[in-house]
Amino acid sequence: MKNKIFLIMIIFVSSAIFAEISDSVISVSNENIIENDSFTIEISTSFLEPEWDITACQFELHFNSSLIAYTGYSLENTIFDGFMIAINSNNDGYIICGIIGTNEAVGSGSLININFIANAIGETDLILNDFLYNTVQIENLVNGHVSIGSAIIDNKNKVQKGNYILNFCPNPFNISKRNSRKVSHFNYNIAKNNSVVDFKIYNIRGKLIKNIFEGKKEKGLYQSFWDGSDLQKRYVASGLYLLKAKIGNDIFIKKISLIK
Repeated sequence: MKNKIFLIMIIFVSSAIFAEISDSVISVSNENIIENDSFTIEISTSFLEPEWDITACQFELHFNSSLIAYTGYSLENTIFDGFMIAINSNNDGYIICGIIGTNEAVGSGSLININFIANAIGETDLILNDFLYNTVQIENLVNGHVSIGSAIIDNKNKVQKGNYILNFCPNPFNISKRNSRKVSHFNYNIAKNNSVVDFKIYNIRGKLIKNIFEGKKEKGLYQSFWDGSDLQKRYVASGLYLLKAKIGNDIFIKKISLIK
């Protein structure tokens, strides 16, 4: 038994010793944001061993420059905090970054935070290329993604950035046999991760007609729909119906007219 334990310890220590810089994993964060908002993406690393003596890093980050534009960076509270940095960006869809220091970079977590502004609605990947620690190329790269939604303007011309829900479209909603699009959509935004979401359809007498969704969701922009059916999957009668939507602590009521 002691021999087996000793052998396991040798294997464990050996695997740690022979871990290489090229085994590192570099990842870019994902973001869901609103048009014209500023936001920050994080590039992070798996654990860096002290014996690797990493004092430099360089990479390219590619993106759709018609949707987002680079505005700056920060090394504060990252593994490279206190290092020198040079970034070349003409907002042509990529940035080239070089980081160098006199101390070894060790540990895991954030390497750099890069700031952008969202200029248009759409989606873009954040693609890492030619990532080097010292002179060693890293192949394990996990790209990021940015989804940009529309800003919602209230009656005071202020942009809504918290929880919100838009009106149904189309409305009135036609579920006749002649209508090939028998669903009415609504878009909504969730401001915080792990938010409780509850969407229900009621008639004007307060009777529950349909459960649209009940559960938890992460922050971001979403779309849902109602097909005009009830809990038994039967189409309901023409008339006025109400969507009661709860997102976190916020409650919204939306009207929808259904015709046949």
